[in-house]
Amino acid sequence: MKVLFHSFHDMETIVKEVMTDLLKDTTNPLDFDKSFVELGISSVLSVEMVEMINRKLGIDLGIEVVFDHENTKQLATHIFENISQQVRMKRYKKSLQQQIVPRPITVHP
Repeated sequence: MKVLFHSFHDMETIVKEVMTDLLKDTTNPLDFDKSFVELGISSVLSVEMVEMINRKLGIDLGIEVVFDHENTKQLATHIFENISQQVRMKRYKKSLQQQIVPRPITVHP
């Protein structure tokens, strides 16, 4: 299911939800300011995390984002500032295309 997001807070909430789902077996409360490594995100969990985010948001992140962005806030910032802008632009262009209705051309001899 794709989730719509409109603000950084929405994005951060979605990333936190994914992290919570991934680490649901942990008994300690999650400190989202800690790095992914400190939270116990292994390379295998990194792949699963990125796949879950991609499915939820309908985007196509690569696994490198986990290594390029240290924690939840940095990853959410990256997605919101870069990816969400692309998604919003695609939606905007699609809405414009739907508004443009081609008219038949009449040729007079």
